[in-house]
Amino acid sequence: MGDPQNSNTSTSIDRNIISSTGHVQADGWTASVQNGDQIGVTGQSKRLEAFQIKIGNGYGDLGIRYASFVEDQGWQAYVTSGKTSGTTGESKAVQAVKIQLTGSKASNYDVYYRAHVQTYGWLGWTKNGAAAGTTGYEKRMEALQVMILPKGAAAPGALSNAYKEKALTKGIGYEAHMQTYCWLGEVANGATGGITGQSKRMEALQINLKYPQYSGDVSYRAYVQNTGWQGWVKNGATAGTTGKNLQMEAVQIKLTGKMAEKYDIYYRVHTQTYGWLGWTKNGASAGTNGYNKRIEGIQIRLVAKGGAAPGSTSGAYKDRSKTTNVVYQAHMQTYCWLGEVMNGATGGVTGQYKRMEALKISLENKKYSGGIQYRAHLQNTGWQGWKSNGEMAGTTGQSRQMEAIQIKLTGKMAEKYDIYYRAHVQTYGWLGWTKNGAKAGTEGLSKRMEGIQIQLVEKGGAAPGSTSGSFKEKEKPQNIVYQAHMQTYCWLGEVMNGATGGVTGQYKRMEALKIKIQNPKYSGGVQYRAHLQTTGWQGWKSNGEMAGTTGQYRRMEAVQIKLTGKMAEKYDIYYRAHVQTYGWLGWTKNGAKAGTEGMSKRMEGIQIQLVEKGKPGPSSGQTAFRTK
Repeated sequence: MGDPQNSNTSTSIDRNIISSTGHVQADGWTASVQNGDQIGVTGQSKRLEAFQIKIGNGYGDLGIRYASFVEDQGWQAYVTSGKTSGTTGESKAVQAVKIQLTGSKASNYDVYYRAHVQTYGWLGWTKNGAAAGTTGYEKRMEALQVMILPKGAAAPGALSNAYKEKALTKGIGYEAHMQTYCWLGEVANGATGGITGQSKRMEALQINLKYPQYSGDVSYRAYVQNTGWQGWVKNGATAGTTGKNLQMEAVQIKLTGKMAEKYDIYYRVHTQTYGWLGWTKNGASAGTNGYNKRIEGIQIRLVAKGGAAPGSTSGAYKDRSKTTNVVYQAHMQTYCWLGEVMNGATGGVTGQYKRMEALKISLENKKYSGGIQYRAHLQNTGWQGWKSNGEMAGTTGQSRQMEAIQIKLTGKMAEKYDIYYRAHVQTYGWLGWTKNGAKAGTEGLSKRMEGIQIQLVEKGGAAPGSTSGSFKEKEKPQNIVYQAHMQTYCWLGEVMNGATGGVTGQYKRMEALKIKIQNPKYSGGVQYRAHLQTTGWQGWKSNGEMAGTTGQYRRMEAVQIKLTGKMAEKYDIYYRAHVQTYGWLGWTKNGAKAGTEGMSKRMEGIQIQLVEKGKPGPSSGQTAFRTK
């Protein structure tokens, strides 16, 4: 894309210090470019919708952060090296940008940048966090040029006319005071105020009506950690606190006067653990009470009176005293009992290779009768008995890891709610969600549980996330298992997979037979029937039932065996009979006759094998069945 109008010829440009890419209308993400190259396209009237800038490898503690002013949203929060600023899939133009260097090496460099803007073309250069582009003019940025130069080097071009600002004509503006960052820039009309994804608390908030069309104010108040609800403030005054390290946990916002008659004011908050809650409006509470969860972000919009909400209005406010909660507490290697968490938060410790040893689970503020039951699968022990309502599952003081968990509701609670849960497991990380007594974790793999999340969902509601792969166990081998009843010896022990069932070389008659598939990989089973002395062919038996007779001294003379269901599609079943006079006859398969008929010859032994469909089976070259 070239290096348009780069006049910095007196300084050697380090091309590898940054790589950048832009998301362009209709084109999507463009190819990566280097220091000083153009991001986006000019001359095609296409908006730049998002961009990413990444510091190259080998530059030590040098970082970069950048923010976009987005059409209909205003200034977004800063993002850091390699992350996306702007939007994709929303058809919204970036209209202005701010770019800053960070880290201990930032003092060694200047970052210069300039915007190519609809109507105006290339504006002038600016640097080190100043705005470039336009706001208030509704002009799309079409391209961006970014250049990092050694501190004090000549600018790439004129440092004038880099930014054009025009006051917003209407709407709602708001600014958040955040842990670490202090006051961020003002955003407007549904843009995110605050910072999500960095675990930073919102400490204070200011809200303004921007050029209102009617008389009236915007009033608001904050619910503050260790303080509760503050008094109402309005029109740009500060709600919350600064300098006290106290988090905001909930907020209420309302309009007054003629503005309240003409508009609804909608808002939602992004909270610790729960993320974005639902939208609410006109003075109702948004956030949490009693959960000690910080607000991390907020979005506010004006909507013409009676208009549709900007999104889902479900679950805008969580009040612990009025909500049915699932509360749980993990006992962890090194840390012993951790504090209680609830409603989908992580119990345990992930990323530190610590085993979970015990767990307590209870329900709080139940709306219905019933309770909760759970049991743990432990190292070297297996499944414990069921525990309930705050009792301890697992062990303490024995250094034994929990490997899996089952959880279920009882009584009326089980009729009204599903209980979902998932386990964080050594090697695998978070497994999928499961519910209502199913197994979560691993069995037979010697993998420790490290964390758990548990959530109540109204009966039939959507799972909290993917339900794929919630439980892993060591694969158990599939076997064809059979047992013969023999003259003199009665029932012999079970044998499997081609071993000899019965007794050969001792002239003993086989009188009965049981066959089953152990740990089948597919649905279906096995069916079989015996040809008996003086009686002939019996009816078909299946899956461990007895074919033949006991206590009647009657010999089996032949057998038929076949698979059913999916097993029959995936496998052939081979078998052969050891018969009086003839010894081992040949192999046959899938329901064909093996043995003799009409010759008064006793069966003395049998061998059976499963063979994957299409693969060669055992063969002896002899006849499998003889008849008079």
